[in-house]
Amino acid sequence: MRVSEALKLVPNAEDEPPGPQLPPVVGLDALLQLVPAEPLLGRLLYRDTLAQIAGAAGSFKSFIAVGIGCAIASGKPWGQHEVGERAKVLYVAAEGGKGVGQRAAAWCLHYGIEPSDLFEWFYTIPEPVQLANETHVDHLLGIVEEMQPDLVILDTRARVTVGLEENSATDQGEAIENAERVRRSVGCTVLVVHHTGKNGTQRGTTAWPGAIWSDLTLERTGQQVDATGKPLGATVTVEKHKDAEIPGPKSFDMVAVEIPPEWMPNVTDPAQLRSLVAVPTDAPHTSVARMEDRRGAQQQATAEAIGVIGAWLREQHAETGTVPGRRKTQAWMKDEGVGLDTSTLSELIRDTKKELTE
Repeated sequence: MRVSEALKLVPNAEDEPPGPQLPPVVGLDALLQLVPAEPLLGRLLYRDTLAQIAGAAGSFKSFIAVGIGCAIASGKPWGQHEVGERAKVLYVAAEGGKGVGQRAAAWCLHYGIEPSDLFEWFYTIPEPVQLANETHVDHLLGIVEEMQPDLVILDTRARVTVGLEENSATDQGEAIENAERVRRSVGCTVLVVHHTGKNGTQRGTTAWPGAIWSDLTLERTGQQVDATGKPLGATVTVEKHKDAEIPGPKSFDMVAVEIPPEWMPNVTDPAQLRSLVAVPTDAPHTSVARMEDRRGAQQQATAEAIGVIGAWLREQHAETGTVPGRRKTQAWMKDEGVGLDTSTLSELIRDTKKELTE
């Protein structure tokens, strides 16, 4: 059961006179009937949530977003990413809709699906819908309420928030609330596509990362390279799910395909019939896997060092009645060849003192 359905259990909630919809009070009996997290696409996206996928320019964000939309619209598994139930998708192509059709056709070709199979499931608004414009928002709400999609993709965040200060929590808070209005209207997932800066960090206010249910980041990876020498693949990392287990990194190879001319009869340039398809890999790309392995090994080494140092601190307390300070402990660590960063060491000494003196 979704939150929107649970609210119907509130007595007389639908008997209120017309006017602004105010938040109701929900009892624990209704809360216990909710499913905290219902998957929409594998462990990447969940139903009835606000999500964001962010990556640098040229990191194949739109190819991944189109792949997500086509998988859900087709109802077929996308590699290891299962689709629970076939559902309608609305793609707001705020940077232009022509490329979306090309990429969707390429996806269909690779997975052996006729584009006509998605005609009643995959829809596009090929122009920006401004989240700060009440007329635009009402128009989008009307489409969503009539269409009843399970997924609405806003590509990109910058193009649907024109006129709003990117670094203003107040301005972007208005956009977030209107995206939430779309979500609440039919209990759909709203996926926002966003650019990161040159240093890889998300641009703009922290209001978005704080508000979203799922925070996904994207980077170019892979062993194959394009003509410029850049990796011809991408890896999605789930930085946050509010109420679900975070999966490991998920990689995609970008596979070249040539779309049949009859699928796009108005295209006269053969180059425009060539596109890429994001194809999920069975395991993360090597560079990502190695990074995860290094991170796991580092965490294990830290845990072992904490255990060794903690045991020595307790021995010293038993012998002298005091817990050694940081300098004495670091001198012992140097002699014993034990390593631990200063911050973690200080915290360990403080916690040990607290434990042994209480």
